Amino acid sequence: MPTVVVEAGAAGCPVAAAPVGGVLELLGDGRGLLFRVDSAQELARAIRETMADPANARRAAAALRRHVRQELDVDANAAKLVEVYHRAAHMHGRRSDKAAARTPA
Repeated sequence: MPTVVVEAGAAGCPVAAAPVGGVLELLGDGRGLLFRVDSAQELARAIRETMADPANARRAAAALRRHVRQELDVDANAAKLVEVYHRAAHMHGRRSDKAAARTPA
């Protein structure tokens, strides 16, 4: 995941980037502009589009900011992970209880 794209998204900046290293996941669904890695012309087009339509750039930046905050927030992800561990421990506990009930004493 490219840190500069994540940080720009968290700051609410519009982003144009080449689709490498997780960029497509971040900028998909209209959250930014993509250009071919080896194309200065496409980079220039993305910059022109951003400057020519500031309302669209603001919408894309806001969508990226929401995505970054919802999907990449450390506290939110830690809470999700803790919940996964709790469910796994609970499921393991139920399996252990069933196994113990089947085992003759």
